Amino acid sequence: MTVRSALAISLPCDLASVTVGRHFVRDVLNAWHLPRLVDDAQLATSELVANAVRHAGTGLVLSVSLEEGVVIAIEDSRPEIRHPVLVGPGSMAESGRGLHIVAAVSSDWGIRATPTGKAVWFALALPDSASPDAEMLQLRRPGPSRDARGIGPRANLRSEDLRDQAGRLG
Repeated sequence: MTVRSALAISLPCDLASVTVGRHFVRDVLNAWHLPRLVDDAQLATSELVANAVRHAGTGLVLSVSLEEGVVIAIEDSRPEIRHPVLVGPGSMAESGRGLHIVAAVSSDWGIRATPTGKAVWFALALPDSASPDAEMLQLRRPGPSRDARGIGPRANLRSEDLRDQAGRLG
């Protein structure tokens, strides 16, 4: 498995990290010309970051890597690995759907030990070569495209810009 590109951001153990993580993932995927993956990636990222904040209670590292697909991982410093079991929450339950959502939107997901704790991850398949997103496979730098109002979208961030953003936030 060859990693073509990867970016990471450090997040505090705080519910505000859910929003920061979701926006980071959106910006990375848009910079990589993968807008069709953004909605599913943001949804699953929100669920996993919220779970990590709730259950791990440590600082987090959110990484996004481009391999055969996009892999997003949330690493914490708590070494205990409990293998998650997907159990259906009751219809009135206020929680318990997060991993069901991750499983529904991803092509694969799991948990792995890391040198400092553990990481929960999910993968999203790349769009096929007939889709508008296929151009990203070349990993071109985005150009100065403009929307109908002449405003350049945030999708024009370069990898260097995202690394700088990650450094300031982490």
